[in-house]
Amino acid sequence: MSNDPNDMMLELFRSEVESHSDMLTSSLLALEQEASAGTLERMMRAAHSIKGAARIVQVAPAVDVAHVMEDCFVAAQKGTLVITPDDVDVLLKGVDLLGQISAASRDPGTDWSRFQADVQGLVVELKGVLSGNRSAPSAATPPAPPVEATPAVAVTPPPSVPVVAVTPVPAPAPAPAPAPAPVLPASAVAAVTSPASAMHREPVRLVAATRFLDAISAEPLRQELLGQVARGTSILELDLQQVEDLDAVGLTFLASARAYAARQGTELHFRGISPPVATVLRLTGVTAVGGETTR
Repeated sequence: MSNDPNDMMLELFRSEVESHSDMLTSSLLALEQEASAGTLERMMRAAHSIKGAARIVQVAPAVDVAHVMEDCFVAAQKGTLVITPDDVDVLLKGVDLLGQISAASRDPGTDWSRFQADVQGLVVELKGVLSGNRSAPSAATPPAPPVEATPAVAVTPPPSVPVVAVTPVPAPAPAPAPAPAPVLPASAVAAVTSPASAMHREPVRLVAATRFLDAISAEPLRQELLGQVARGTSILELDLQQVEDLDAVGLTFLASARAYAARQGTELHFRGISPPVATVLRLTGVTAVGGETTR
């Protein structure tokens, strides 16, 4: 695996797709015989994990597909949706499209807009499964009949119009320039801005209140991190004392959080790292910079 944080995060995203794709395929095929609660739960968690990993690395097409697939599995768990064989075919198309998106992420120059039409079409089909409106794709609209060209009509030019001289009106005198706005002295500006600057320099601590860091538990931390960075917080401390283990999505979140904060000019430090988590972070190079503390 590359030591570049972006390459590492994308590799973890691909591993999430690849590790869950086989299970999703076999479980969907099994649904045609029996829709057990355990099977639906596994598929829902798989789609949720893929969505979380894709969101962290900002692969929007995968987020959109995995999100609506997860909604289908949740609805099936609640009993508001009975997945039919035709629905299975649509969901399998989602698994296949996620695989294509994952493979495309290996090319750093991938233009994600190339997936827009396929993703939008599939999302419409899956939302139809959710709503019960399982309609077949509409037939192509027949081309419009050719429009006959209108024959040209000769136009007689109008007679020339005599030119009338117009005496120019003198321009009004310019209005006096407004008085310059008063300028605050440097001391007054400093007095206004310094409290905010001092506030942003105070470390803000985020607490990971979970024993296992995965897609579900990482999402509220991600939202809080984005909010703090948007508010201009200069120093963030992520308290990991309660975290005993993490999966690929949790690791992807920690790596992407560090990279994103750095790009925005925010220092992010991990605090209270457990020995097992510290080992994973060290092996993957996530804690390659200083400022981390273990317990």
